[in-house]
Amino acid sequence: VKGLLGILPAVLMILMASSIRYTMEEAKILDTVLYWAVGGMEGLPKWGIILFIYFIVLGMNFFISSGSAKAFLLMPLLVPLSQIFSISPQLCVLAFAFGDGFSNVFYPTNAALLIALGLADVSYGDWFKWSGKFQVLNLILTSLILIFGLFGFPKLGVAGAAYATVLGQIVSAIISVLLNIKKNHEINIRLKSFR
Repeated sequence: VKGLLGILPAVLMILMASSIRYTMEEAKILDTVLYWAVGGMEGLPKWGIILFIYFIVLGMNFFISSGSAKAFLLMPLLVPLSQIFSISPQLCVLAFAFGDGFSNVFYPTNAALLIALGLADVSYGDWFKWSGKFQVLNLILTSLILIFGLFGFPKLGVAGAAYATVLGQIVSAIISVLLNIKKNHEINIRLKSFR
């Protein structure tokens, strides 16, 4: 029963998103929305379109924190939109993943973030000031990655996934250590002690 109660909010979000999608399909307005989106973006360069997709997901993540619900709602629009402009579906999914993932540790609408900050005894204002620099850097880097992705990148397959995983873990560890050095006075980490 406890496990069911733990996933109940996510299930409700997915059901709400599916009801919106169902309404759009049954009312035959999904194609109309796609038509107007294509018309509005016709003059944009490809890099503008992929960044538009990224920022749409980033903005929606503030209101819909569930990645599954957001994917269920947005992907039927975003993937055809990207294909119309000859942008690979993989790059569209990457833009979705960037927009969905990084802002989860920044937006105050994410319950897990607020719980973690409460357990760490860090106010959201302090967290905002501290992590805001990283989020701006993250926004710039991910935007550049998406733009670079338009020009092709050598296929790395499983090795690429492994590289990305290791890099992500290293960055996460560095941020954790920096946060502990700055905020947790019970842990005393000094570079001089690493001889």
